[in-house]
Amino acid sequence: MKARLCLLLLAALFNVPLAAQAQETTWAGNYYTSGVDDEGVAYESGLEIVETDGPVMLTWTYADEADVEIGVGLPLSDTQLAVAYDVSCIMQIFNVADDGTLSGPWAEAFVGLGEETSTPSDGQGATVGGMYTVEGMAPDGAPYSGTLEITATGDTTYDLMWSLEDFGEFGGVGMMANGVLISGATVDPEIECGAGLLEIGEDGTITAMWADEGAEAPYNDVSTPITLADSFTIEGTDVDGSEWDAELNITGGSGSRYLFDFIVGGDAAVPGLLLLRGNVVNMVWGGEQCAVLNRALLENGSLWTRNSTIANETVGMTLQTPVDETDGFTGTFDLAGTAATGATTTGTTTISGGENGVYASAGEATRSTGETVSLDGVFIAQGGVLVGTYAPGDDVTPCGVVAGSIDANGVITAAYTQYGETDLIGTQVLTPTM
Repeated sequence: MKARLCLLLLAALFNVPLAAQAQETTWAGNYYTSGVDDEGVAYESGLEIVETDGPVMLTWTYADEADVEIGVGLPLSDTQLAVAYDVSCIMQIFNVADDGTLSGPWAEAFVGLGEETSTPSDGQGATVGGMYTVEGMAPDGAPYSGTLEITATGDTTYDLMWSLEDFGEFGGVGMMANGVLISGATVDPEIECGAGLLEIGEDGTITAMWADEGAEAPYNDVSTPITLADSFTIEGTDVDGSEWDAELNITGGSGSRYLFDFIVGGDAAVPGLLLLRGNVVNMVWGGEQCAVLNRALLENGSLWTRNSTIANETVGMTLQTPVDETDGFTGTFDLAGTAATGATTTGTTTISGGENGVYASAGEATRSTGETVSLDGVFIAQGGVLVGTYAPGDDVTPCGVVAGSIDANGVITAAYTQYGETDLIGTQVLTPTM
């Protein structure tokens, strides 16, 4: 198994052919997730699913967490998705042959896809468990070999331990589902991986079955699609206590990206852009140059970003990896990925602030078109995500940002600020117009 995030591979990730069954169902979207884990603890989160030309990427956002949870998946069928989490966990699909041979693709977030075949060496036949001889191919085409030991921990759950000549030891969890062994494994013994099977229904609802390391039985959760209303009434309160009313009308877009008009009293409509990441809402205004830049903080300190502009329907994505030591969102990061224009982009950005929940960024990125753009912007922390605005190649000073969350009733609760500010300007509640 090929390990570790590689900055140079990120741009290529989105052009890797998907080594899984062709599908008609789209998994891409934003969801509310609720469930009860293997210890009986109830949980809720937002869920963003992004389809790339490589693995399917999943991001869970939790209101009280400082970072997000990342998953990587491959479709088993038109309605089934095999997934592993967290960010350093590799997802392995094993098809079980009659002679007990295990074979199938694997995926690592931000790296790509590999293939592996594990042949029984204990004479155990079709029974899953025991020792296996491993032969595989990493995303860069390099072959690898080693051994795999599988130990049953329950009726359908397993511990897996790889010992690979070039990559060291990988440990993780496995779960049998519909005759397929799904595994999540990592080289880091401090990280507990999970493996799951997601099934999507005709109404878009996703039911999931999960197995975590050390658990004797799987548990379940349900994710329902988030629907954005066509219009909202807004009740705002500034930090000085003054109150105001407005309305917001969605004028275009779908999925994760929407255009809107913001209207206060009899004033002219102000155009803006809205991006959903799970239940996290990112709105920007101030001119057509004002763009969304949305950074999700990963457990390993990297930032998984989404960017969008009013002029381009495409939502870009980059991985920003720490340069030297960083502290949460603050520090210096190298970035690589794609802009909303579709151009590949690389650069460096420094994020500062955060004392009042407001952050600033500075830096530059160079695109494959030869254009160099500014990454100066303003941001608000929201549930493990840095929600913000910047103006690539233009004036950022008029740009403002609204950061909030949308609940099951479609109500958005948010805070807002503007470029140049070091504190919040106020809060607002957006209620769907019935």
